Amino acid sequence: MTQDEKTLKILLIGNSLVGKSSLLLRFCDNRFNEDMGTTIGVDFRFANISVEGESIQLQIVNGKKQR
Repeated sequence: MTQDEKTLKILLIGNSLVGKSSLLLRFCDNRFNEDMGTTIGVDFRFANISVEGESIQLQIVNGKKQR
């Protein structure tokens, strides 16, 4: 990460089987898997985007909702 790059941390939480993992896979890897299983534990992904010419690193965490 360069000095000018900002970092945003995003946490995806919600009920099971609503599509959090599919959303994360599609956004970060531009893929879709119809046979996506349930997330066990936590899944981390990183993505870089540019907003108005400014580089932003996204640190995205997909967490399973705990009761």
